[in-house]
Amino acid sequence: MNQLTKKQNIIEIKSKKGFTLIELIVVIAILGILAFSAIAIFPKFISEAKKAADETTLKTLDSVTACYGLDEGISGSAIFGNLSDSDKLNQLVEKGLLSSVPTPQQSKANFIFNEDTGKWNLSFSEQEQTTLFAEALKNNSILSSEDLLSKDITWKFGSSSNYDTASWSGYLEKILEKGEGDNKRISENDGKNTINYYNPLSKKTSIFNWNNWDSIKNSSDYKKYLPPAIIITNYKNLEPNNSYIKENIDTLKGAIVIYKDDLDSIDKGVIYNIKEDGSVTAPKKLIDVIN
Repeated sequence: MNQLTKKQNIIEIKSKKGFTLIELIVVIAILGILAFSAIAIFPKFISEAKKAADETTLKTLDSVTACYGLDEGISGSAIFGNLSDSDKLNQLVEKGLLSSVPTPQQSKANFIFNEDTGKWNLSFSEQEQTTLFAEALKNNSILSSEDLLSKDITWKFGSSSNYDTASWSGYLEKILEKGEGDNKRISENDGKNTINYYNPLSKKTSIFNWNNWDSIKNSSDYKKYLPPAIIITNYKNLEPNNSYIKENIDTLKGAIVIYKDDLDSIDKGVIYNIKEDGSVTAPKKLIDVIN
């Protein structure tokens, strides 16, 4: 009986043995990979959550502003008179339409009232706008910086219908947006561009490669897509700080412009943002923004 008991105890002890070193290493490696993946995508989730929260706040502001206008018996740009944006928000709080003055979740952003549309928008600082564009490029899962910048190819400026490396503007447009063939004019209601970047003032996601903005701004076919999110061009009038920009601010404000001269390689391209008052941010090299 004692012998049988001893054998049972030995079997029981063997059955309770722990993990081997290899098994532990494998488990730790898997956990490490999962943790690294979570850390890598966490900033993107945070960024998207902040953007979504601000979009919700903008819709709320538009709704309560409409109610305010009805209560006051006024509409359009005259709703708030000459009040500053901060005073406009305080006015909505004082009228009991908001519990408190909202604060944008995205960094370096402010809520501003667009007098032309009677809608609220987000305005970003000079540096933040191109930063948002760069983040949109880096956070997307569709294209990489290698798609945008090839050290082995000198991209030429060609026809807007060329969606290959023979035309740098057409090629950039194609890989920045979603759609095939002639489906190149994309607005908020028609779809999303590949990197999901939008003009913070107009909320448009449209992308244009064009070498003459005069042919766009007055076209009834394109008005609903303006001001666009991105313009890719060699049009001299869209050089940074050209007076043409202020003269045509209604169709250009808030847009990111990727500009370079004819026949220059892609590393000569610069990127800047057109602000609401017609001034522009300091141009940066496209390569520096993307890399």
